[in-house]
Amino acid sequence: MKAFFLKHRKLVIVLVIAFLTGVVYWQVKDHEFLLFDDYGYIVANYYIQPGVTWENLVWAFTRGYVANWHPLTWVSHMIDFGLFEFDPAGHHLHNVLLHLLASIALFLVFERMTGGFWQSAFVAIVFALHPLHVESVAWVSERKDTLSALFWILIMGAYVGYSKRAGVGQYLLVLLLFALGLMAKPMLVTLPFVLLLLDYWPLRRVSLASSAESRKHLYHCILEKVPLFLLSFGSSIITFIVQREGGAVSTLEAFPLEVRLANAALSYWRYLGKTFWPADLAVFYPLEVPNPLLAITGAVLLVIATIILVRAKAFPYLAVGWLWYVGTLVPVIGIVQVGAQAMADRYMYIPIIGVSIAVAWFLEEVTRRVPQRALWLGGAGIGMVIAMGVLSYRQVGKWKSTETLFEHTISVTRNNWMAHYNLGAAYEQTTDLEKARYHYQRTVDLYPTIASAHYDLGKVLGMLGSHEEAVHHLLKAIELKPSLERAYLRAGVELVKLRRIPEALPYLEKAYEFNRYYGDPNHNVALTLVGINELDLALVYLRKAAAAHPDDTTIREDIDRIRELKKQRRK
Repeated sequence: MKAFFLKHRKLVIVLVIAFLTGVVYWQVKDHEFLLFDDYGYIVANYYIQPGVTWENLVWAFTRGYVANWHPLTWVSHMIDFGLFEFDPAGHHLHNVLLHLLASIALFLVFERMTGGFWQSAFVAIVFALHPLHVESVAWVSERKDTLSALFWILIMGAYVGYSKRAGVGQYLLVLLLFALGLMAKPMLVTLPFVLLLLDYWPLRRVSLASSAESRKHLYHCILEKVPLFLLSFGSSIITFIVQREGGAVSTLEAFPLEVRLANAALSYWRYLGKTFWPADLAVFYPLEVPNPLLAITGAVLLVIATIILVRAKAFPYLAVGWLWYVGTLVPVIGIVQVGAQAMADRYMYIPIIGVSIAVAWFLEEVTRRVPQRALWLGGAGIGMVIAMGVLSYRQVGKWKSTETLFEHTISVTRNNWMAHYNLGAAYEQTTDLEKARYHYQRTVDLYPTIASAHYDLGKVLGMLGSHEEAVHHLLKAIELKPSLERAYLRAGVELVKLRRIPEALPYLEKAYEFNRYYGDPNHNVALTLVGINELDLALVYLRKAAAAHPDDTTIREDIDRIRELKKQRRK
């Protein structure tokens, strides 16, 4: 058995990774699409339907959508929709497959690059099974994570080939894969810096020596990455423009710079904490205003970095691992705030590799003289794998539906307006209007400046018959966001139900100005009056609508129907 393992040990590790990943993630085949992004990305995204077409490809490469530009990710969703349509199982399992391929590739690339078999296996298994990665794998909308990570690792593999035998062909392959990776997710902008780290260790193409020869090698390694840096710069510009136009980039007024810096410094520690103790994981961590004095933790980070860099010659893997972790988080650490979250599990998908590198090679070094080292490390490794597997399996189960995900999120966070908002939408969809009302109300209590939450609360209150309250929240939605066209129509309808018709007409007229699909204002008043049995008054407004639109056959047909309905009631 030992001889067989030694001969086929790479294959054994690959099979172990595949088996464990399958055990943890196979359950996603029974999961639903989530109201949280999955509907916008897939279910209601008509641009990816009916699959890969020329028109859809042009859209993917030339347009920003839901505050993102990642055309290759859209193409992967098109392929899914062509194969599976609205069956979520195939979409979910595609994510799992990409995650599995990335995990296996990570092991093979690191083993080739470092020669450290067990250390590389450790890094890959942590990547495959860590609970922090559940969000990226179990959430279909995070296809950009799994797809871009696979490109990231393939780029490293191609770069290792280039470092061993430099050539134009090898370099162009790195450049091509990098361009494709950026089109899967722009978080790859930090990869050129990581390649420079790999030049130091383990590739040893550069050193910290002060000799002229060392400086020459360093300049060469930097120069050869200029095209990669230019691609990163271009991707960063496109991403910022698209996210700003999509409303994802918060203003300095919303989150002052001192708040962002304090949250960024604190988040570095929180990410490390959840790496080593992955408890209370949530899909959304509300951004609270931290004490700006917490920015002092940034000074502690600098002290740690200084110590690691001073000892870089003795422990190069610690320097590489730490700088990998810190550097790859920079685009999402919140200094440029995108979204309203303090942090996100998915942001650790690539950075956790740096932490794993530092831990794996440090343990190998410090345990060299430990008696029965293989037994101790083997037992600890098995225990770690079991713990990660169990925790991840349970965490995957939380992602089964919108309700299970956000009920869990509320249980492990506090004042989570986003969780309440999504639960409100989920319960509204299942027509449990009382629960929907409760969660929408909690949302506006916690975050009173969200126009869409006031609109949804007003809509549900109207459906429950609380028309006065409904009008209050609908008008608040309009006040907060004057461009929210659907709020005008709903406010007008609710005012008509309260028989406050003179007040209703301006809102219905405004809705009509926004979107002719909403119909003539007088026609809308009439149809609402029919619903509350005010037939005579409905005819008055229908005649006004008919006078304004004499060629509209629908209005004339409605007049005839109401006349017929009045005759039937007189009988």
